[in-house]
Amino acid sequence: MRRYLGYLTASTLAVMVFVLFFSFLFHPNATRLAQLQLVAVVLGLCVFIVAWFAAFFIFYFHATLIRERNKEFGLLMTLGMTPGQIGRMVFLESICIGIAAILLGSLAGLILSPLFFALIGLVVGLPNTLSFAFSPIPLTITVIFFGIVFLLEAAITSWRVQRRTPRILLLGARVRQIPPKISLVKVLLGLACLAGAYIMAIAFSVQFLYNAFPIVILAIVGTFFLYSELLVGLLGILRRRALSGVKLLIVSRLSHRLRDYARILAIVTILNASVLSAMGAVYGFLQSVRISLEQSYPFSLQIKESMEHPLRLTPDQIVETLKKEGLTVTDQKVTLFLTGTVNGEEAQIVSQDAYQQLRDMAFRYTSGLDNTGQIPASLTPDQAYLLDAVPFAITTGNRGITTEGETLTLQFGSQKHILHFERGEHRVLNNPGFNGETIPTSILVVNTDLFQKLQKISTIQQQYRIQSYHLQQVPDTLDLYGLIAKKAAEKESTYWLDSDESLPLMNGLINIILVAGCIVSGLFLIAAGSSLYFKLFTQQEEDRRQFHALSRIGMQKREGIRIIGIEFLVLFFIPVLIAIVHSSVATLDMLHLFLATDFAARITWTTLLIASLIYAACFALYYGVALYNYIRRLKISTVA
Repeated sequence: MRRYLGYLTASTLAVMVFVLFFSFLFHPNATRLAQLQLVAVVLGLCVFIVAWFAAFFIFYFHATLIRERNKEFGLLMTLGMTPGQIGRMVFLESICIGIAAILLGSLAGLILSPLFFALIGLVVGLPNTLSFAFSPIPLTITVIFFGIVFLLEAAITSWRVQRRTPRILLLGARVRQIPPKISLVKVLLGLACLAGAYIMAIAFSVQFLYNAFPIVILAIVGTFFLYSELLVGLLGILRRRALSGVKLLIVSRLSHRLRDYARILAIVTILNASVLSAMGAVYGFLQSVRISLEQSYPFSLQIKESMEHPLRLTPDQIVETLKKEGLTVTDQKVTLFLTGTVNGEEAQIVSQDAYQQLRDMAFRYTSGLDNTGQIPASLTPDQAYLLDAVPFAITTGNRGITTEGETLTLQFGSQKHILHFERGEHRVLNNPGFNGETIPTSILVVNTDLFQKLQKISTIQQQYRIQSYHLQQVPDTLDLYGLIAKKAAEKESTYWLDSDESLPLMNGLINIILVAGCIVSGLFLIAAGSSLYFKLFTQQEEDRRQFHALSRIGMQKREGIRIIGIEFLVLFFIPVLIAIVHSSVATLDMLHLFLATDFAARITWTTLLIASLIYAACFALYYGVALYNYIRRLKISTVA
């Protein structure tokens, strides 16, 4: 029963997660609130991932456990049990374990659902705790899905056991133990598959939607041949060199293990790569999106007000309105802009002094900004700075007014000015276009004296002012846009405003992806580590006989521990290293697909590195536990 405890626990966890995710999808508020709609999409995708994981884990893990009982079944056959009776016994065992996993997992899912709903409400920033709502549909779907999976698994496993002869069951791997030989064709095919997958991922990122499935298939096939052929071939080359007895034994055992374990190692590698790509690359990229979004909203609230049709309330009255809503206004700035044309395209004109004050305010309250938009201390009347907006800093691309050469043409009314300019980027306006109408995103910073001259000849239609406010701790539920539109706007007012209200949605999305990703990644980690762990123990009897024979010819205790330690080290960590390579290529693909900037790339690679270190630490724990238990069961301490 002890050997089945891990299988039952993992199956129960899969059922529990399935129930938790599905329970939320059928929650009555899942489609009513904007924040929860994003959560429903994320958890809906995770349900399919969990379903795939559960099917794989149940089929493969139980098959490994049954293979460990080969000797037991062989003895039962020699004592008179028929293959049919053994098959029925295995079938009933599988059904009982499946029923136990479904019952325990469903019960645990129901018990933890209120806590899970409360956690979702917390991470997405809901003002009130998400109440528990029971629906029989998730339980029905769970019972049907896992019932079918366990029933199919029981039938297939019992059929396989019935087809084995007592000789195969009793002798096990010794019947198949032949020197591994490599195929040059398979080696070249494996390298070609991996190269093809990497090239398609890196060089053809734009066509990812069409190439995703072929890339995954090529990576799986290439990884399998990497273990079964290429690495075995490299070990074969080492065997032909002059090696000492222990080293030769290590290389020989590894060559057999890699050939026997090629399938499980390939599966573990793909599982590891999936987790690292999801938790490292995707979460890192979303984190860069969040930071970029924060930097694209340097002000809590920004209002563009036409001087022809101003708002009902003055800036001071708007401050009082905000205070009545319980908000603290820590800073405000009113900046006058003029609308003109630069090289035939509309642009905003601002004086150097006013721009610098607005920029200083933005940098005072927004962390992480670089020196974007910094201009010299003084500009002459024939100089200007053309600054394009940086609405979203995670992607590259050309934005703003088209220019050629070192000069530009400023057309303002009947006047035309030829100005020498330098070009850059600014962060003094909130990302336009989320609320209201968009405004010109390019700013032309001119000499203050020149701006005053333009102001004198400007019409009231060309004048507008931008009110910028920094607020302290704005509640996620407060609609600043609706508040200003209701309190301050006249019917004929021409205004535009935008606040950083998109940030709570993005933060909620990232948080729920992190929570769901951690849960799914934990299941994948259990699947990968446990599958390899129990696979190693299927050859325990064979190793016990081998080490007992080696002890008779003088093998020392420390040599036996060294052999097992190095062997387990390779089997546990080679999949992690190859998975890191796979996930790095997937990360490059994603960064190329989204035309990510250096800023986004740095955060993404850093997150991938952290995820890789955490994953390696988890496998190190698996390695330590497996090595300790394996050596203890082999009783290497008795080797003289």
